[in-house]
Amino acid sequence: MSSSVATSDERVKAEPSRRVPLETPHQQAADDLEVESRACDRQVQQVAVPGEAVADPIAGGNTTATADGGTIEPSAAPPRWSQQRHQQQQSVALTIIATLAVLYTLAVARAILFPVVLAFLFFLTLRPLVRSAERRGINPLLSSVGILIVILATTAGAVVSLVGPADVWFREAPARMQVVGQKLSGVRHKLKELTSMTDRLQDLATGEADAELAAAKSEASIWDEVKERISGEQSSQAGTLRKEADAPIAVEVRQPQLIANLQVLNSAGNIVGNLLIVFVLGFFLLVEGDVILNNLLGVMPRFTDKKQTVRLISNIERGISTYLLTVTIINVCLGGVIATVMWLLGVPNAPLWGVMAASLNFIPYIGALTGVVIVFLVAVFSFDSLAYASLAPLVYLGVTVIEGNFITPALVGRQVSLNSVAVLLSLIVWGWLWGIGGALIGVPILIVFKLVCDQFEKTASIGALLEGR
Repeated sequence: MSSSVATSDERVKAEPSRRVPLETPHQQAADDLEVESRACDRQVQQVAVPGEAVADPIAGGNTTATADGGTIEPSAAPPRWSQQRHQQQQSVALTIIATLAVLYTLAVARAILFPVVLAFLFFLTLRPLVRSAERRGINPLLSSVGILIVILATTAGAVVSLVGPADVWFREAPARMQVVGQKLSGVRHKLKELTSMTDRLQDLATGEADAELAAAKSEASIWDEVKERISGEQSSQAGTLRKEADAPIAVEVRQPQLIANLQVLNSAGNIVGNLLIVFVLGFFLLVEGDVILNNLLGVMPRFTDKKQTVRLISNIERGISTYLLTVTIINVCLGGVIATVMWLLGVPNAPLWGVMAASLNFIPYIGALTGVVIVFLVAVFSFDSLAYASLAPLVYLGVTVIEGNFITPALVGRQVSLNSVAVLLSLIVWGWLWGIGGALIGVPILIVFKLVCDQFEKTASIGALLEGR
């Protein structure tokens, strides 16, 4: 231990003494700044590429390298927030243009798209029934044929039994509306009397009764003036009648009944053609649905995409099937109740109004109000007493209110919940695009749209906006 200490002392003595120059703090800081500046210049010269924007640590912004790599000039690139704002504006504009293009395409291609969409809804509704039969060992082809036969037989029986009364009501609708107008004229007259009485009471309360007394005094002179005008008009009308007697007789050319019948057949042919497309396309979708799904999954490269697609299709099938089957059963029961009530009240053709109620109830809110108005007009035509005629629409309204606010939300709301504003907007948009048929399928399309939005994280907020209570 002592030897090592001695060796170190001898080494220190052997080294020549060095004199270190003394520097002031200001000189030392300047030297350090110059060294850092040279090192930074060397880094920029090594990284810089002619014509490329690089970061300048001293200036705090972007710089551009020259061809020799030594000179650095400030860059004229736009700020990042301006680029983001421009991209957002472009995205909004493209979204609006795409939406308008889709709406225009839906309106123009209505004749093709409506039966196709209806066939897909038909497939999604009945697909769980076919799968349930397949689990019990029944071939999908046989189960699909059996389901279609039951639906066609039920529809044909209802049409055959109700087409006669419906045709009578449609043909005699103008004459019956005149009768309804005559019966309601008394109500309008009473309302006018009530309004005039209210105005008189208001005039008396505001001190305008004196003006009525003055008008009564001048009534005799006004009556004389009216008599003179009537006599003058009678003489002028007599001259006009003589001229009209000498004038040629106008001949009105009416449309032949054959052409009107052909127009009816044309519209009926369109309905039959659409139904044929729906049933045929829906049948093949029921039979070959699994084959189409397997082909779609085979095209997808990633397993996560396949899993997400299967989950999405399963959710859509479950949601649409639950909604449409449940609503169909509810509407059939509602139609039976309405038909029974109409029969008890003595309304003619009660089964016809029951079927009408069941069909209109597929259109939320609007269908029930339309049914109330139609039943009121039918009851006014059928009964002499307006008080008794008001019972039928009131009962109709009460039954639909109970169904819409208690029964349907309790049975359907657990699976699919939509707010009223979204439902009304969907009915308006699809009714505007595709008429009554669009209004009928507006809610199922909205359900499919919500289920798709709920499936993906980017569109989950849209699905939350459509959520009901």
